[in-house]
Amino acid sequence: TIYGYRKILNNHIKPYFAEKPLQSVSLQDIQNYEIFKSKTLSMSSVKKHIELLKSVFQDACRKSLINENPLLLMERRPKGSR
Repeated sequence: TIYGYRKILNNHIKPYFAEKPLQSVSLQDIQNYEIFKSKTLSMSSVKKHIELLKSVFQDACRKSLINENPLLLMERRPKGSR
């Protein structure tokens, strides 16, 4: 599992957000990432990416690196929708 998370972080998330500091990532940025990835990955894979991002931001909040988790504002999508 940790190997899988590292692979997602290194191969997908870090390259996409490379130029953006953690503190400046917005809900819109996350939604754009989700749309971008849904063009090449299955929805279940995209959901894993979003859940991992949610954990990353929760940890950053816990460590006082950011003030709020932008993913807490994200609406859940109905099953089967893109």
